[in-house]
Amino acid sequence: MSSSGASLSTVIIGSENIETALRFYRDFIGMDVVEGFDLEGPAFEMHWQLPAGTRAEAVLLQASDCAFGQVLLLNFKDAAAQRIRQREDRSFVGLFNLNFYVDNVIAVAADLKEHGFDLWSQPVMPETPSDQGQVVEVLFEGPDGVVMNLVQLVGGDETTIIGNLRADVQAHGMTRTGFTPVATSAHIVADAEPAIEFYRDVLGMTAIMDVVMSSPETNEVLQRPKDGRTRFTLMSGNHMFGKVAVSNPVNYDVPSLVDKAMPPSIGYFGQSFVVNDLNQTIDKATEIGVSVFSPPTEIKVPGLGDRQAVVMRCPGSSALIELVAA
Repeated sequence: MSSSGASLSTVIIGSENIETALRFYRDFIGMDVVEGFDLEGPAFEMHWQLPAGTRAEAVLLQASDCAFGQVLLLNFKDAAAQRIRQREDRSFVGLFNLNFYVDNVIAVAADLKEHGFDLWSQPVMPETPSDQGQVVEVLFEGPDGVVMNLVQLVGGDETTIIGNLRADVQAHGMTRTGFTPVATSAHIVADAEPAIEFYRDVLGMTAIMDVVMSSPETNEVLQRPKDGRTRFTLMSGNHMFGKVAVSNPVNYDVPSLVDKAMPPSIGYFGQSFVVNDLNQTIDKATEIGVSVFSPPTEIKVPGLGDRQAVVMRCPGSSALIELVAA
């Protein structure tokens, strides 16, 4: 199922309170803290276009020793930080959610409700193509305004995408509390084609599913208009985790939160991919007109150490994408 392209290595989240976030990602999801340290200095400021003197506490979390689907929390110190997303923002252009696979989504949803989490709905079986298998999922409010999506892979044999994923997850194993790394992250875009071109032609990902979803069940779980039609393109790299779901509203409009999704904001503001040849990847991005947010800079990358890295704006949404040299 996976391609030779890059998978999503790390989601980058501005965190209002590291300890609150750790109680969720470490204690509830079962991720392990890989590294924690402070980030500061001219290179850090230039990389994220931050005011001089900005500092951040960084904590990198990883699940099941997997280098894909990691979570990087950045708590910016002495910075005027706004929240990217409010609870009433249920669909918007930008980096939308984090998706984790679980064995029993109904039981986990009940546990979440008992612990005071705000569920968007009861677990629902949304539409999937008949030859791809079935899932049951539920969305809820996570820390720092980040939307979380829990998915149980329930139907389809190993000849289907979902059945194949289920077999891979069973072989890989889960965290001590029963979750995977970030399996998929949804990216809502205003224009699907340039975003897909970026993930495909620049990062080498492959579209393993490309459908228009419109069922009442899908629209219920995702809080979309009842008659909403949404193009869903699932992009996969070289690992079963770290996929990107490019989501494009077809017959309804959503606001963009991308202008707010810049550090030191609170919330999900960046995706990070590790690439084998950074210069070649930058050249490919330049060829299709991708704009640069910050130029190549040597910075300290949590989990990797000193690396050359660049931040670009994804076509179709202008969301921030960090590319890091392997």
